[in-house]
Amino acid sequence: MGPTVVVSIAAAAEWPDLAAAGPTAPGDCSRDAALVVGIEDYAAVDDVAGARRVADEWYRWLAESRRVPLSRLHRLTDRQAVGHKIRAALAAAAALAQAGGPLWVVVVGPGAP
Repeated sequence: MGPTVVVSIAAAAEWPDLAAAGPTAPGDCSRDAALVVGIEDYAAVDDVAGARRVADEWYRWLAESRRVPLSRLHRLTDRQAVGHKIRAALAAAAALAQAGGPLWVVVVGPGAP
């Protein structure tokens, strides 16, 4: 059986305040892997204010509170977050997730308003 996939989409007004969330007690997260993408600066459409900050908060939360090993935690922002680089980072993160550990994929700010 394949991995369980959970998809959650939230509007900017619904983004969680991870800075105020405080530490969690997640148990063993050494099998987790993650990709965080934050796109705030767009060339052809309106920017998404705060997207990079929220992506940085997710990254810190995954590293500090969730304790995802840094070797399994990837982040792309703005000009780094282009199609081929996102696909490569997603494949790398998926390859690092171990049996029983989730693959976190957090994307903040993509798409036209």
